[in-house]
Amino acid sequence: MFSKPISASPTGKSHTINSSYQIRFFRIVENLYVNGEYRDDSAIGKLMHDFNCADADDMHYGLLAERTRYLKENSKGVNEMYRTMDEVEKECYEEGREKGRETQAELTAINLRKLGLPLEQIAHAVGFHVEKVEKWVK
Repeated sequence: MFSKPISASPTGKSHTINSSYQIRFFRIVENLYVNGEYRDDSAIGKLMHDFNCADADDMHYGLLAERTRYLKENSKGVNEMYRTMDEVEKECYEEGREKGRETQAELTAINLRKLGLPLEQIAHAVGFHVEKVEKWVK
């Protein structure tokens, strides 16, 4: 097995870990939850401070401060942020709309089943596969 340096800290310092553990390591980090109110002089405490900091000049980590300045103070950065927020808004709207459509279809399927309609007709009426309708009405 080989060891490779990887960047695993907000300071950009490299840590060497065994390559067979890299995937597991990143899965653990991917699921790391931190109280956003946590503050102290540790790396996590400073990072939480920076995540909640509105002024780039008050941040501990230069990379975050630099990116914050770009997104808040540079006209290209501001436009990039607006585009990103528009995209997120559209994605959230579509996701909510689809969930609402499915919820309504489920309620309709349940009511149609109570009226005695067969699963195939219900599936056709609500626009979902028979297997899904069958799960809803059980």
